[in-house]
Amino acid sequence: MPRIVSNGRCPFCDRSLSKTGMTRHLPTCPKRPDEMASDASRRKRPTRVFHLLVSTLYPTEYWLQLEATAEVTLDDLDGLLRDVWLECCGHLSAFQLGPRRFSPTADRADWNEDEPASIALGQLVSPGQELQYQYDFGSTTELVIRVVGERQGRPSDRLVILARNDPPGRPCSYCDAPATFICTECQWDEGDSLCDSCAKGHECGEEMLLPVLNSPRAGVCGYAGGS
Repeated sequence: MPRIVSNGRCPFCDRSLSKTGMTRHLPTCPKRPDEMASDASRRKRPTRVFHLLVSTLYPTEYWLQLEATAEVTLDDLDGLLRDVWLECCGHLSAFQLGPRRFSPTADRADWNEDEPASIALGQLVSPGQELQYQYDFGSTTELVIRVVGERQGRPSDRLVILARNDPPGRPCSYCDAPATFICTECQWDEGDSLCDSCAKGHECGEEMLLPVLNSPRAGVCGYAGGS
């Protein structure tokens, strides 16, 4: 499956950059505010701040650039990913780092031998490491979370999205208009993408349609939107 290059916009200078370009650009953007110099931040103690790149294995065009302080837990990260990209039916999820596997607190049961995801990133990762993440062990969405950098800082938020891919363009399968729906019945055949007009007469019926969204879960299970 060919990898699709998708761009996003820097929140500080509004440049349009690819995932790789954004990863290099964000730490040195000349228009990025100096948080260490603000009066409010001077009252805070500097902490470790990780730059995280979240990418999808398939489809390949989705990515997030995050910053997380060392105190952020895997539970916190799971919550953000669910809110922004994934949550549809309360599915289970898990992180993996090498041989170690972590289950979010809400997913744990007496029989579950995974480690708790209440562990903080500062106790677990360092630049260059990769976490594997799975959401929904039926129609699974797989993510890779790479620690691409670390700095000392006084951020106002513990966990923040710095940048994300622009919504991928998806044409209607039957005309030139932008698609707004995905037919889950036709998903593995041609003809699954539908604009508003073509969706009205689609033979599978409205109950089989899910909205086109900027998420790797678009068209999967019952996903109907996040943040």
